[in-house]
Amino acid sequence: MNAFFTSIFLLVTCLVYSQHAHYTFQTEEGRRSDTLDVLHYEIALDLTDSLSKELKGVTEITLLSKQNGLSKVNLDLLNLTVDSLWLDGSKTSNWTHNGTLLSITTAPKNIGDTVRIKVAYHGLPFGETWGGWYNNSSYIFNLGVGFQSIPHNLGKVWHPCVDNFIERATYSVSLKTFGNWIGVGSGVLLNVDTVQQSPRILNRTWQLNQEIPTYLYGIAAGRYILLKDTFQGPLTAVESDLYVLPNQKNSMLSKTQRLEDCFKLYETKFGKYRWDRVGFSTTSVGAMEHATNVAIPPGASESTIMHELSHHWWGDLITCESDRDMWINEGMAVFSEYLFAEEAYSAEKARSDMHGDLFTVLNTAHKQEDGYQLISGVPRVHTYGTHTYRKGALVGHNLRVKLGDQKVFPGFTEFLDSNEFSAVNSYDFRDGMTKATGVDLTEFFDDWVFSPGLPCYVIDSFKVSASAGLYTAHLTVRQLRAHTNHFFGKIPLEVKFMDAQFNEHFQTIEVGGELTAVKLQTPINATYATLNPNYNLNYAMTATDQVVQTNGPLNGQGLLISAQVSALSDSAYIRSQTFWTGPNISLRNAVDLGVRVNGSRYWRIDGVGDADVIFSGVYNAKKGESDYGLLKSSEDSIVVLYREKPEKPWEIYTKSVLTIGLLTDSLGGFRIEAGELGEYALAEYDPSFNESLFDFIEDKKQKTDSYFEVFPNPSNGLVRVNTLNGINVHLTILNAHGAEVWLSKDESNSIEFDVSNWTAGVYYILGYEEKKSNSTKPIDYKRLIVE
Repeated sequence: MNAFFTSIFLLVTCLVYSQHAHYTFQTEEGRRSDTLDVLHYEIALDLTDSLSKELKGVTEITLLSKQNGLSKVNLDLLNLTVDSLWLDGSKTSNWTHNGTLLSITTAPKNIGDTVRIKVAYHGLPFGETWGGWYNNSSYIFNLGVGFQSIPHNLGKVWHPCVDNFIERATYSVSLKTFGNWIGVGSGVLLNVDTVQQSPRILNRTWQLNQEIPTYLYGIAAGRYILLKDTFQGPLTAVESDLYVLPNQKNSMLSKTQRLEDCFKLYETKFGKYRWDRVGFSTTSVGAMEHATNVAIPPGASESTIMHELSHHWWGDLITCESDRDMWINEGMAVFSEYLFAEEAYSAEKARSDMHGDLFTVLNTAHKQEDGYQLISGVPRVHTYGTHTYRKGALVGHNLRVKLGDQKVFPGFTEFLDSNEFSAVNSYDFRDGMTKATGVDLTEFFDDWVFSPGLPCYVIDSFKVSASAGLYTAHLTVRQLRAHTNHFFGKIPLEVKFMDAQFNEHFQTIEVGGELTAVKLQTPINATYATLNPNYNLNYAMTATDQVVQTNGPLNGQGLLISAQVSALSDSAYIRSQTFWTGPNISLRNAVDLGVRVNGSRYWRIDGVGDADVIFSGVYNAKKGESDYGLLKSSEDSIVVLYREKPEKPWEIYTKSVLTIGLLTDSLGGFRIEAGELGEYALAEYDPSFNESLFDFIEDKKQKTDSYFEVFPNPSNGLVRVNTLNGINVHLTILNAHGAEVWLSKDESNSIEFDVSNWTAGVYYILGYEEKKSNSTKPIDYKRLIVE
């Protein structure tokens, strides 16, 4: 029965996917590929002018028309001077070049008609800090993209082309060099011609038989020596060429000693290597994944070298359709680094690398890249940033967790095989992996790829009861939302149970939605439970754990706190966790304490054994920083909250010490003396957030009078508040935990605000009457539901 329904599911999805194409971020430069198809570039470059550093080139382009009546062909060519142009073998003057676009008029062409354009040109090619063309005393080379340029593609800096991520063609490139310089291109070396003996000029011709976008062709020239090898993978044998300067030989051999092992690993995980050789050339700037001729700086790390090799599956074999989906290229390449670290070193090394990337994503990505970005749709100014590389890799690993190794790696292989030498977007990735694995990944991609932020999973309650021969653990997991607007769906999550003697038992559960309650059978009488003990799933939590036997420091890496054990009765297992979101606290609890809790992070330090801890940290409530939103008034109102376990209410912790510089600079420190194991959070004491407010809300439930109305309600877009008697009010909006999320700038009888990016849930709109801004009691409140 299950097999039958699986077959029906796969049949339906195959039909759906074959009928629909998703163009997520079609660009102006990408639309040109709707009208023509470039088949081949034949290029001759003269790199011999070492004085002026001028490039001379001739490029012949063979292309097909994809529409009837095509009468103009537009090619990209940046900052180079066109000397002559031939159309279908005849010299023509029917062209214009404005410094960026070379436009050629042709007799009307119909679908399938061939056009041949030959261009002679010269000039100083464009280059920027990272990207474009470089010509220095050691190297001449290109980097096919520019981090600053938008569009990022920079094939156009050295040859006329259709320069986007979609258009693919084969290449034949001849490189003329002077003296003992040799030119290296993508593909295989066809021949070496001696143009003249003295002084020596060589012309080396390279043929790339696989179709690539323009940005992936690599040129490098220098006084290279060749380090040659042959790699034998599980699916193919291939030549390996490493072009280095003579003084780089030993260091590069050392860094690439595991390159063949990595090649074998990637063939095992991703399928057959589809290129004619593995090639690297050292350059002064990089690294860049030019197909079969990677530009690699001699100072690059081993992991960077393996990253670039992986691009021959992720980025070169398949390529993101737009730079807005660059995570498919770069995120999956960083994910491949994790696989290499796991294979070459240990699972612990891979987890450590991943944990470091998670900390970077949680702590800095939003500060550097204008907020919490979707990895599919990163703004073009942040294409080559943390969301793309690091969060993209973490999501790639979470896909591995979701599917399991038995499905994910065959799925990757089938997806890459089915889409070889083509451009894909995130929808293609989703649908292709769904088809390849038989697992519907719509929910996973909606959560992790097409949504900002991350979930955060915490234990909400835990108890153990004895049962026949075993113990029954009753566990409830709560999902908190870290800068995302919904609860994520189902995903496997590991749980560790521990008894008083440090015996451990691990089980994996599936969590999804706000609350997940499970009953599990365990062989130990567990006194303690914790989630994600091996840091296998990436979400808004960083942690360290260790067994301590003496007083001393705890590992605080990735937590933004320093902690130490100050009192210990015996050995203890201590786990320190930072949750990168606000804690679960009821409005009743918050009002009872008169506090607004920090919505950005809190900590849990717990474990097995009796221990007191001292821990300290800093807060930064400036705009865009970790604790923004914590402060509404001055810093002497900051308090520390504590609770022993999630089942208990929060209370103000009286043994904390605050270090405050200026009362208004939003910077300071906190220190917990003789702290007990449990949870800690920062909050601000606010006199207006008191019992009278809560009493008012309770009283209002019994009354029918109303001062303002809210519509639409529920909402996921614009919301308008109108007063019913024309009085002006200002609004304060609180979330269900009592944290202030919005404050109106002006007083008015009609106020509008946008909730489209707010986390779904219940909010309280408090209205304060004009000229009574200091009143502790609003005139009315309304519940707003954000969907």
